Amino acid sequence: MSAEQVTGNKALFSRFHEAINSGDAEVIAKTIDELVAPDVLFHTPAPIDATGVQALKQVMFSDS
Repeated sequence: MSAEQVTGNKALFSRFHEAINSGDAEVIAKTIDELVAPDVLFHTPAPIDATGVQALKQVMFSDS
């Protein structure tokens, strides 16, 4: 991985982290839509019936 890719990945992670820490569901959902591939393979032990970005959103917004 090039230094440029590492820098870009760090910037994306920072943006995602800031969105999560905002606590604003609309900001989090919008950031997930912008940064995460729609068909992301997301593994979770939670019994959910969604895939891709929707699975990530269900986990992020669960009440547990």
